[in-house]
Amino acid sequence: MKNMYTEKRTLDFHAMQLFGAEQGKNECISKWIQNIQSLSSKFREAALKDCEHDERIGLVALADKLRNFCFEQGISLDRIQAIVRSRNAGTFDEIAEMALEEESAIFSKNERYRQGANPWRQVCHNCRKAGHVAAKCYLKDKEDVRVSNLGAEPKENVGKFLGPRKNDVKCYN
Repeated sequence: MKNMYTEKRTLDFHAMQLFGAEQGKNECISKWIQNIQSLSSKFREAALKDCEHDERIGLVALADKLRNFCFEQGISLDRIQAIVRSRNAGTFDEIAEMALEEESAIFSKNERYRQGANPWRQVCHNCRKAGHVAAKCYLKDKEDVRVSNLGAEPKENVGKFLGPRKNDVKCYN
């Protein structure tokens, strides 16, 4: 009698751990998959100790369904959770693969967002070269003729006729 009570208590303990499991806020999906598989296998082992031979097939199927449900329920990101639920995958491997793909897509999107605009389209206002901005300009501290003379007229054009001057224009009104 005492042995049966201990086994049922162990089964309840593992069931509560499985049902209460949640993915940590900074925990990746692959680690979450490992945690759920570990909890599920402990639950399955505890359940198989206390069942008859003809009940094993149904128990294994039930344990697999519980693992899938608890995995989906415990995913911390709502977007991944919604996508995994909406696709109605049959096996745990399919569910885990979908969750990993969505996590990867989110991380790559976030990485592209952090990088900002295409760096080769950025033009430095200091040296007028593409690929960086003035704050990161490598010529910022150097005295460069190109940088210091950007607004000045070229020396060969000084004194040459560049168009009518104010004094040269005559008004015929």
